[in-house]
Amino acid sequence: MAKMTREIQMPLYLKSFNCIGSACEDSCCFGWSSITVDSKTFEKYSKIHDSALKEIIDNKVVLNQTEQSEETFAHVILNNDSTCPFLSEKKLCLIQLKQGEKYLPKICFAFPRVTNVINGILQKSVVMSCPEAVRVALLNSKGIDFISVQEPLDVRNNISISINTNDSAFTDTPNKYFQDLRNFTLHILKNRDYKLEERLIILGLFFQKLAKVCSEKKVDTIPELIASFAQLLKKESLRAFLAKSPTSPAVQFKLLMQSALIKLVQGITNQRYAECFIEFLHGINHSPDISLDILAENYRLAFENHYAPFAFMHEYIFENYLVNYVYNNLFPLCDGDIFDEYIKLVFHYALIKMLLIGIAGFHQGLSLELSVKLIQSFAKTIEHDPQYINETKDWFKRKGLNSMSYLSILIKN
Repeated sequence: MAKMTREIQMPLYLKSFNCIGSACEDSCCFGWSSITVDSKTFEKYSKIHDSALKEIIDNKVVLNQTEQSEETFAHVILNNDSTCPFLSEKKLCLIQLKQGEKYLPKICFAFPRVTNVINGILQKSVVMSCPEAVRVALLNSKGIDFISVQEPLDVRNNISISINTNDSAFTDTPNKYFQDLRNFTLHILKNRDYKLEERLIILGLFFQKLAKVCSEKKVDTIPELIASFAQLLKKESLRAFLAKSPTSPAVQFKLLMQSALIKLVQGITNQRYAECFIEFLHGINHSPDISLDILAENYRLAFENHYAPFAFMHEYIFENYLVNYVYNNLFPLCDGDIFDEYIKLVFHYALIKMLLIGIAGFHQGLSLELSVKLIQSFAKTIEHDPQYINETKDWFKRKGLNSMSYLSILIKN
């Protein structure tokens, strides 16, 4: 009898992704604040008879006292060094080794895959906090394409968000047109007729108009807005406008440096990200007695001499990063000002770029593996910290930096 299946939409790269296990340079079994256990997996643990596993389960797997749900029924208490207590000396999961993957918590089974449900259709992708996922998703110079496949109904998925854009709650919000907006965003980001920094600025101009439309409660004109910008992309006058976009490496550096130092003060627990940040500081010759102006000049030189040659040849890495970000974060789904989602997108791009510029200065150039290390450790440290991202976005707004003039400076070198 044939298995029942369902439609899955996903990037083509997912067909090539496989966990590399103990060979991974940054195991997903450490470095988190906690590991959630779903109710069905917790129930299976009561049937385990292996004495070593039972001891860990009895001492380290506890029921959640608050916010308990089917997906967050219990959690694993991590060791003092933030490693999972089920991690073996050979960096393999004892539960999977002894009981099989069906006994893994749903979040562990699925990672780094993320599944969202849009109007009843499952959409899968990967998060960038896995080194192998970064390599598979970002290092394809042809870009990211999307496909539809059939998946057996019994495959376990870790559902992140589920929405129905036809819901009455979305009637007067841009979320009503979420799929159109995301598709148009992806169209802009993948349009290689423009340089990537130009694509991001075009996207900002679009979202600036979109935010105005939303504030005026004219959301049903969004399809017309998309159509008008689609035509604008074909006009030479747009290129002339983009050429006049402001640039200031010094202002770019000073703004991003302040936001990066906020995270440094909060504390960095991921060793790989700490190594990258130290290399960034060395790459711009940072020391407490050097002024921001001198550091900004060092930053500019690192960009011109060591980062730019690599970036010119590998712009597709950032394109793929942004496309993946938009797809798996359900950009621009929002519950407030839709322009805020664009600010957060720009912040991710600009901060990664700044760090890579300093790292390029330290190494006198960049490589694919250096890029993978930074992007992956950045994702594990920054992208999984929504509080920091929102605080930074709010800081930009309080300082009056949420205009396209300032955001273009962050984008453009």
